[in-house]
Amino acid sequence: MPVGIQARRRARPRTARTATTAPRPNPPAVGDASNVPLDTAGDRVMIRWSAGRGGVIDRLHLRVKVEGSIGCPYQGRPGYASGTTGTLRATTHRVLEDDALSAPIASGSFNPCDRQRGESVGIDIGAPTVQGEILATVISNTDPDPDENYFSINFLTRNEGDRESPRGDVPFPGRDAQESVQVSLDGGAAWDVSAQLIPTYVVEYAD
Repeated sequence: MPVGIQARRRARPRTARTATTAPRPNPPAVGDASNVPLDTAGDRVMIRWSAGRGGVIDRLHLRVKVEGSIGCPYQGRPGYASGTTGTLRATTHRVLEDDALSAPIASGSFNPCDRQRGESVGIDIGAPTVQGEILATVISNTDPDPDENYFSINFLTRNEGDRESPRGDVPFPGRDAQESVQVSLDGGAAWDVSAQLIPTYVVEYAD
C-alpha cells in the first residue's frame, strides 16, 4: 500500500495517537502511523496519489479513524473522533503540469462512521486515468460543529532517517516521488507538506 504526510497539533489536547502528535506549528511526529483530526472548519488534508495503471478509477480507499465516536466507539479511546464523526467532504482533481489542481473530476460527502468498514472508507471517483497520472483528493469536515463531530485521517509515517525533503521524494517501493500529504489550517489558502506522513491508499478500478 502506497504511503503519505502529517502535521498536528491542537490547543485542546488529543490523546490515543499511535504516534506522537506535536502542537502547531512544530514539525510532524515520527512513528509507524499517525492521524490528522479534522475538527475545525478550516482544516483540509490533501493526498496526492498516483494511478498504478490506466483505466477507470472506481474508488479511492483511505484510512479513517472513527474510534471514540457515538456510532463507532470501537474501544472508546478518545482523540481520534467524536460525536457523529461529522461529514467527510472529498473532492478529487487532476494535478496539472504547473502543479495547480484542475476543477473537480469527482466530489461527494458522507458520514465516515456510516461508510467505514474496519476504519477504511471508499471515496467514489468514476473517472478515467492513465498510468502514472498524479491526482489529488482534498478532504474536509463540513459538519456545522466540527469541534464536537469529527474524524481523523490515518497515515503511515517515515522513520527519521528516511526524511530528505519536504516534497517527500525519498523513494518508497510502489510510490511516485510526486505523491505527498499536505495539510491546510485555513481552508486551503496555504498548504504545508509533511516530511513524515506517507500517502496511504488503495485504488480500486472499475475495469
